[in-house]
Amino acid sequence: MTLLVCTKLTLFHDLGPRTLQLLNSLTFDFQLLTFQPLLLSSPYPRLKNPRYNSPVPFPKVFRVLFVCIGNACRSPMAESIALRDASDVIDPSSAGLFPLGYIPDSTQQALQNNGFSPEGLSSKPISHDIWDNADLIINLSGRRSDSLFGRSDKIEDWDVADPYGDEPEFFQQILEEIAARVRSLADRLRQQRISEHAQKE
Repeated sequence: MTLLVCTKLTLFHDLGPRTLQLLNSLTFDFQLLTFQPLLLSSPYPRLKNPRYNSPVPFPKVFRVLFVCIGNACRSPMAESIALRDASDVIDPSSAGLFPLGYIPDSTQQALQNNGFSPEGLSSKPISHDIWDNADLIINLSGRRSDSLFGRSDKIEDWDVADPYGDEPEFFQQILEEIAARVRSLADRLRQQRISEHAQKE
Protein backbone atom coordinates (compact mmCIF):
# COMPACT_ATOMS: atom_id res chain seq x y z
CA MET A 1 0.00 0.00 0.00
CA THR A 2 1.34 3.48 -0.83
CA LEU A 3 0.57 6.88 0.57
CA LEU A 4 1.19 10.17 -1.19
CA VAL A 5 1.91 12.89 1.37
CA CYS A 6 2.05 16.63 0.74
CA THR A 7 4.90 17.94 2.91
CA LYS A 8 4.84 21.56 1.88
CA LEU A 9 1.84 23.57 0.78
CA THR A 10 1.59 27.33 0.45
CA LEU A 11 -1.93 28.65 0.04
CA PHE A 12 -2.99 32.22 -0.67
CA HIS A 13 -6.36 33.80 -0.20
CA ASP A 14 -5.49 37.29 -1.50
CA LEU A 15 -7.66 38.03 -4.48
CA GLY A 16 -6.11 41.47 -5.09
CA PRO A 17 -3.69 42.60 -7.81
CA ARG A 18 -1.01 40.13 -6.72
CA THR A 19 -3.25 37.10 -7.25
CA LEU A 20 -1.51 35.86 -10.41
CA GLN A 21 1.94 36.41 -8.94
CA LEU A 22 0.97 34.54 -5.78
CA LEU A 23 -0.54 31.69 -7.75
CA ASN A 24 2.68 31.40 -9.72
CA SER A 25 4.59 31.08 -6.44
CA LEU A 26 2.36 28.22 -5.22
CA THR A 27 4.65 25.25 -4.74
CA PHE A 28 4.19 21.63 -3.74
CA ASP A 29 6.79 19.16 -2.56
CA PHE A 30 5.73 15.52 -2.54
CA GLN A 31 7.27 12.57 -0.83
CA LEU A 32 6.29 9.02 -1.73
CA LEU A 33 5.96 6.77 1.29
CA THR A 34 5.59 3.02 1.18
CA PHE A 35 4.51 0.90 4.13
CA GLN A 36 3.05 -2.52 4.90
CA PRO A 37 -0.65 -2.70 5.90
CA LEU A 38 -1.10 -2.77 9.63
CA LEU A 39 -3.57 -5.64 9.34
CA LEU A 40 -0.69 -8.02 8.61
CA SER A 41 0.65 -7.60 12.11
CA SER A 42 -2.75 -7.48 13.82
CA PRO A 43 -3.16 -9.99 16.67
CA TYR A 44 -6.80 -10.53 15.67
CA PRO A 45 -7.78 -13.15 13.09
CA ARG A 46 -9.10 -11.88 9.80
CA LEU A 47 -12.68 -12.98 9.07
CA LYS A 48 -13.46 -14.41 5.66
CA ASN A 49 -17.11 -13.38 5.91
CA PRO A 50 -17.52 -10.59 8.50
CA ARG A 51 -20.97 -10.75 10.11
CA TYR A 52 -21.41 -7.01 9.89
CA ASN A 53 -21.41 -7.31 6.11
CA SER A 54 -24.24 -9.85 6.16
CA PRO A 55 -27.74 -8.62 5.34
CA VAL A 56 -30.08 -8.31 8.31
CA PRO A 57 -33.08 -10.64 7.76
CA PHE A 58 -36.60 -9.36 8.21
CA PRO A 59 -38.35 -10.87 11.24
CA LYS A 60 -40.58 -13.77 10.26
CA VAL A 61 -44.30 -13.08 10.21
CA PHE A 62 -46.60 -16.10 10.50
CA ARG A 63 -49.62 -16.36 8.21
CA VAL A 64 -52.50 -17.32 10.51
CA LEU A 65 -55.93 -18.27 9.22
CA PHE A 66 -58.84 -18.04 11.69
CA VAL A 67 -61.81 -20.26 10.80
CA CYS A 68 -65.30 -20.49 12.30
CA ILE A 69 -68.73 -21.53 11.05
CA GLY A 70 -70.05 -18.38 9.38
CA ASN A 71 -66.97 -16.13 9.39
CA ALA A 72 -69.27 -13.60 10.99
CA CYS A 73 -68.34 -13.35 14.67
CA ARG A 74 -65.44 -15.30 16.15
CA SER A 75 -63.00 -15.55 13.25
CA PRO A 76 -63.37 -11.91 12.07
CA MET A 77 -62.96 -10.80 15.69
CA ALA A 78 -59.71 -12.76 15.88
CA GLU A 79 -58.53 -11.32 12.56
CA SER A 80 -59.18 -7.73 13.64
CA ILE A 81 -57.58 -8.23 17.06
CA ALA A 82 -54.47 -9.84 15.58
CA LEU A 83 -54.18 -7.12 12.97
CA ARG A 84 -54.04 -4.41 15.63
CA ASP A 85 -52.24 -6.14 18.49
CA ALA A 86 -49.94 -8.68 16.83
CA SER A 87 -49.15 -7.51 13.30
CA ASP A 88 -45.43 -7.73 14.12
CA VAL A 89 -45.67 -11.51 14.19
CA ILE A 90 -49.07 -12.45 12.69
CA ASP A 91 -50.40 -11.83 9.19
CA PRO A 92 -54.07 -12.63 9.92
CA SER A 93 -56.94 -13.69 7.70
CA SER A 94 -60.29 -15.36 8.34
CA ALA A 95 -62.83 -17.53 6.57
CA GLY A 96 -65.90 -19.65 7.30
CA LEU A 97 -67.09 -23.20 6.73
CA PHE A 98 -70.50 -21.83 5.74
CA PRO A 99 -69.97 -18.07 5.37
CA LEU A 100 -72.85 -15.84 6.36
CA GLY A 101 -71.92 -13.37 3.65
CA TYR A 102 -71.69 -10.27 5.85
CA ILE A 103 -70.33 -9.13 9.22
CA PRO A 104 -73.25 -8.58 11.65
CA ASP A 105 -73.67 -5.23 13.33
CA SER A 106 -73.23 -6.90 16.73
CA THR A 107 -69.75 -8.09 15.75
CA GLN A 108 -68.78 -4.70 14.36
CA GLN A 109 -70.11 -2.90 17.42
CA ALA A 110 -68.22 -5.17 19.82
CA LEU A 111 -65.00 -4.56 17.93
CA GLN A 112 -65.48 -0.79 17.82
CA ASN A 113 -66.39 -0.63 21.52
CA ASN A 114 -62.99 -2.15 22.28
CA GLY A 115 -60.92 -0.06 19.91
CA PHE A 116 -60.69 -2.58 17.06
CA SER A 117 -61.62 -1.77 13.49
CA PRO A 118 -64.12 -3.83 11.46
CA GLU A 119 -62.91 -2.13 8.28
CA GLY A 120 -61.84 -4.59 5.62
CA LEU A 121 -63.53 -7.57 7.26
CA SER A 122 -65.76 -9.75 5.10
CA SER A 123 -67.54 -13.07 5.46
CA LYS A 124 -66.07 -15.47 2.90
CA PRO A 125 -65.40 -19.18 2.30
CA ILE A 126 -62.08 -20.95 2.72
CA SER A 127 -60.06 -20.83 -0.49
CA HIS A 128 -57.41 -23.34 -1.47
CA ASP A 129 -54.74 -20.64 -1.70
CA ILE A 130 -55.34 -19.15 1.73
CA TRP A 131 -55.48 -22.62 3.28
CA ASP A 132 -52.29 -23.86 1.61
CA ASN A 133 -50.34 -20.67 2.33
CA ALA A 134 -51.26 -20.50 6.02
CA ASP A 135 -48.52 -21.35 8.52
CA LEU A 136 -51.13 -21.93 11.21
CA ILE A 137 -54.90 -22.46 11.10
CA ILE A 138 -56.96 -21.65 14.19
CA ASN A 139 -60.24 -23.58 14.27
CA LEU A 140 -62.92 -21.69 16.21
CA SER A 141 -65.85 -23.59 14.75
CA GLY A 142 -66.53 -25.54 17.94
CA ARG A 143 -66.02 -28.80 16.07
CA ARG A 144 -62.92 -30.99 16.24
CA SER A 145 -60.55 -30.14 13.43
CA ASP A 146 -59.70 -33.76 12.64
CA SER A 147 -63.36 -34.48 11.91
CA LEU A 148 -63.58 -31.43 9.63
CA PHE A 149 -60.22 -31.25 7.91
CA GLY A 150 -58.40 -34.46 8.80
CA ARG A 151 -55.21 -34.52 10.81
CA SER A 152 -52.77 -31.68 10.25
CA ASP A 153 -49.93 -30.31 12.36
CA LYS A 154 -50.78 -26.76 11.38
CA ILE A 155 -54.34 -26.77 12.75
CA GLU A 156 -55.07 -25.73 16.32
CA ASP A 157 -58.49 -25.94 18.00
CA TRP A 158 -59.80 -23.08 20.14
CA ASP A 159 -62.92 -23.94 22.09
CA VAL A 160 -64.80 -20.61 21.97
CA ALA A 161 -68.59 -20.34 22.09
CA ASP A 162 -70.48 -18.81 19.18
CA PRO A 163 -72.10 -15.47 20.16
CA TYR A 164 -74.17 -15.17 16.98
CA GLY A 165 -77.66 -13.90 17.81
CA ASP A 166 -76.85 -13.37 21.46
CA GLU A 167 -76.81 -10.25 23.65
CA PRO A 168 -74.08 -7.56 23.40
CA GLU A 169 -72.75 -8.60 26.82
CA PHE A 170 -72.01 -12.08 25.49
CA PHE A 171 -70.29 -10.64 22.42
CA GLN A 172 -68.11 -8.62 24.79
CA GLN A 173 -67.27 -11.74 26.80
CA ILE A 174 -66.33 -13.70 23.67
CA LEU A 175 -64.27 -10.82 22.29
CA GLU A 176 -62.26 -10.60 25.52
CA GLU A 177 -61.65 -14.35 25.47
CA ILE A 178 -60.48 -14.26 21.85
CA ALA A 179 -58.27 -11.23 22.53
CA ALA A 180 -56.54 -13.07 25.38
CA ARG A 181 -56.00 -16.11 23.18
CA VAL A 182 -54.60 -13.99 20.33
CA ARG A 183 -52.16 -12.26 22.69
CA SER A 184 -51.02 -15.62 24.03
CA LEU A 185 -50.59 -16.97 20.50
CA ALA A 186 -48.58 -13.90 19.50
CA ASP A 187 -46.24 -14.33 22.48
CA ARG A 188 -45.75 -17.98 21.60
CA LEU A 189 -44.98 -17.21 17.96
CA ARG A 190 -42.49 -14.51 18.96
CA GLN A 191 -40.65 -17.06 21.11
CA GLN A 192 -40.78 -19.57 18.26
CA ARG A 193 -39.30 -16.97 15.92
CA ILE A 194 -36.45 -16.33 18.35
CA SER A 195 -35.77 -20.06 18.71
CA GLU A 196 -35.77 -20.61 14.96
CA HIS A 197 -33.39 -17.71 14.46
CA ALA A 198 -31.03 -19.01 17.16
CA GLN A 199 -30.91 -22.45 15.52
CA LYS A 200 -29.68 -20.85 12.29
CA GLU A 201 -26.79 -19.12 14.02
